[in-house]
Amino acid sequence: MSAHATRDLAGPCDWMLAPLSAWAGLFTAAQEIRAVDDECLRVMLEERLAPPAAADGTGPALGLVPLMHALGLDPEAVGRTAPATMATLERACAGCGQGSRCERDLAAGLAAVAHSDYCPNAARLAALVEAARAA
Repeated sequence: MSAHATRDLAGPCDWMLAPLSAWAGLFTAAQEIRAVDDECLRVMLEERLAPPAAADGTGPALGLVPLMHALGLDPEAVGRTAPATMATLERACAGCGQGSRCERDLAAGLAAVAHSDYCPNAARLAALVEAARAA
């Protein structure tokens, strides 16, 4: 008997189980989609819409490291201990349209105070500063 013939004779109810298996897969996917909360959806959209930061530090997220230093944060330590947070910071910075304002504030020494008015990372950076103070 060929392999094809044994596959056809595997079970008399296979014609019914295949659609049920596919339905169960769709049901599982629907449950996962329902479990996505607003914050998770926002993060996924930010990741999808923001241009990636340059790995060599010369891209549109160039102001992030100096801003973190101005706030008393260690970007390398954040990258090691919270790589997902650092990636989110870089993506938000890369997608920001206030690069020239950020550069001016960094050059004038005002970025640590003024960034909260326009920076998409202001809340994330404030949380990192607060966590660093608490540690």
